[in-house]
Parts: sequence; structure tokens; C-alpha cells
Amino acid sequence: PVRCAAIGDVTVERDRRGEAEVLLRGDQVDAVAGLVERRHVADGSAADWTGSLRLMRERGDLALRPPAVAVTEGPIGRSDEPGAGLQRVDLSATIAARVVRVLVDIEGERIGRIAGNAQTTLAATGEPVWAAASLARSPLGGRLNLAMPSFRWISPLIGDNWQVDGALSARLDLAGTLTSPRADGVVTGADLSAQEQTLGMRLRNGVLAAEFSGDRVDVKVLRFESGEGSVAVSGLLQPPGSGRSEANIVVDRLPIPLGIGQRVILSGSTSAALERRTLSVGGRLVAGEGVI
Repeated sequence: PVRCAAIGDVTVERDRRGEAEVLLRGDQVDAVAGLVERRHVADGSAADWTGSLRLMRERGDLALRPPAVAVTEGPIGRSDEPGAGLQRVDLSATIAARVVRVLVDIEGERIGRIAGNAQTTLAATGEPVWAAASLARSPLGGRLNLAMPSFRWISPLIGDNWQVDGALSARLDLAGTLTSPRADGVVTGADLSAQEQTLGMRLRNGVLAAEFSGDRVDVKVLRFESGEGSVAVSGLLQPPGSGRSEANIVVDRLPIPLGIGQRVILSGSTSAALERRTLSVGGRLVAGEGVI
């Protein structure tokens, strides 16, 4: 057996018919996968690769660690961290005649439903299919649907100071290539919240509406309430070198905690733009009142 902190012990057994059973067992997740190898892998062209893999959940859950915690210490996750609430996991992949298909179907109490499929035809370039030139010519297609009632279970990835929650949904079409994937569709969020533990910053009743178009993300609105005020963000995000990225922030009587018993109330707007490695910032913020 091989010890994997995040998954568990992995054991592979093969009989004379070429059938293999992969058994994964750990503190949090138990699963069984079946692998059938119908032909030997003769070369890196993938022309004679034929096989299938299926991974299903038997029992257990998924819990995340804070980044500062070493994965070799203790059980997976802390007892006070909510898990994903996994109820069903069904992952499968097939390959035949250089065509690779992947299906994903995950369901749980907090993780909600994640369903998707992806397909690629590995390019025949005269080089191994894992070479950069081959991957760059292997087209990607598929779809991803997500309906997550609560993403509080991912809070440990952000760190100990922030606790986040809310519902997310997404409908994305996948395209591009294996080296340059792209996504087109929409992502929305409702009842979003974020709380900073040290100073006590609290954001609630958040909403999100964003559109993905290739490598561009157009954030229509990301808005939170806090106290009697609010903050709203909108903008366009693009990879460095692909064009201009910009963000606009509007605050209205937003309380900003400075320490115990100290705060200022900000109102105004500001904008920031990044283009060709040059950052420009402008705007006007006014502290209407405060306690220091």
C-alpha cells in the first residue's frame, strides 16, 4: 500500500485476464474503482490505447485543511470544519482511438450537485501525446453544471482569519485545447457572506453575477451589505498580456473596523486598471464619521 494523506491507502491488484481493482481507503473517504486494460500501451502515440476507469464513493466525506497545516499531521480536516457532505461520487473515464471522455457526477449536502463531461481527441503529431505540441493541438469540449448550496466547507483554503459562505451556481461550456482551455457561460451567487475574525469585518447578503467568455471574466456585480452600508464591485478580468483588466468599487457608508472599538465609515468610489504591467488607480473615498 502507498500512503496518501488526502485520499488514503491505494492498493492495485491485477489478475491474469488484465483486469485490475483499485481500492482507496482513508480516514475520510472510501472508494472503489475498476480498471480494465484491453490492450497494452505500445507507444506514446496513444493509437492503441484502450481502457476505462470508474471511481465511486462507498462512504465518507471530504474535509479541507488550512494551507498552514502540514498534510502529514493528524486526520484530514478539523472536527469543527464542515465537510462537503458527500452523498454520491461517480467519476469515469474512457479512451479509445485517441478519444478521451470524462464524466463527473458529484452530489452532497453542502457541495450540492456538480455534473459535467469533457472530451478530447489526442492529436497525432509524431510526438508523444503528453508533449506540449500534441497537447496544444488536442481540442477540448464539454460542459460543467454546478449548484452548490453552501461553500463554507472551502473556508479552510482561505485561512483562519476569514470564514465565507453562500450559494453558487454555474453553467459553463468548455472549449479550446488542453494547453489553452476556455470556458463560456455564467456564474451566479446568492446569500454570500464573509467574516474576518481578527478585526470583525462582516459582509452579508452578497450577490454575484459574472460571465465567462474564453479567457475573460466579466463581473457584472459583486455586492455585499455591512451594517447600514454596502460595497459593490464590477469589472473585467483578463490574463496578463491579453488586454486591459479593470475593477470599479463603490462604497456607501461602509464600516471599516480598525481595532477594538475603532472604525471609520467610508463612502465614495474608486477604480483600478491593469494594462501592459502598468497599474493605475483613481477615485475618491470620504470618511464621513469614525471612532478612533
